[in-house]
Amino acid sequence: MTEIALHDLIDRASIADVVTHMVTSTDARDWADVRACFTEELDLDYTSLNGGTPAHLQADDLITQWQQTLNGFEATYHLLANLLITTSGDEATCRAYVQATHLLPTTTGGPTWTLGGTYTFLLRKLQQGWKISSLTFTVKWANGNQQLVSLAQERARVSSKH
Repeated sequence: MTEIALHDLIDRASIADVVTHMVTSTDARDWADVRACFTEELDLDYTSLNGGTPAHLQADDLITQWQQTLNGFEATYHLLANLLITTSGDEATCRAYVQATHLLPTTTGGPTWTLGGTYTFLLRKLQQGWKISSLTFTVKWANGNQQLVSLAQERARVSSKH
């Protein structure tokens, strides 16, 4: 194996670790670890889920947004599969299937909302390692109680006041 091929394998493993770490830390609500996966600023495109337009924002602002929703769920579970990674120097793309289940027992409607789709991560290699500089989520399907999102946001808002 050549030294170039070895470095490529190491980069691919590092990239897979970063994107996996981002989703597992999100589910663990370890916001400092989630933040460490991103560049200072990033592009975010959740338009296939929420409409609107893609955003360019500070990573800290993204973490705050996610906290304001995800902290209201009893649990979330993001499963990544079929990671396809391409590298070009200090930039990389990782495409992956994602299934995201959100749990919040409620007196009306079902307790789960599950999404399936793809994540496209763009990453940059910095001194600290590979970091996510862009995240696009493309919804392919959804199942369950979508009203859980607004219930979770209200629950997170109330709990942050206490």
